[in-house]
Amino acid sequence: MGVPLNRLNEVIHGRRGVSADTALRLARLLHTSPEFWMNLQVASDLYQAARVLERTGA
Repeated sequence: MGVPLNRLNEVIHGRRGVSADTALRLARLLHTSPEFWMNLQVASDLYQAARVLERTGA
């Protein structure tokens, strides 16, 4: 993929988001679209934001 292993490990373990660059590389490697990976990131971001709102009662 051409990225440091620690970057990929952090994405897998949820400690880092999928950047546009990583989405492009994953899409090329796995024969998917970069939009697929970016949509997964957006869905994760929205889920996390909703959880924070629920906890804070906002």
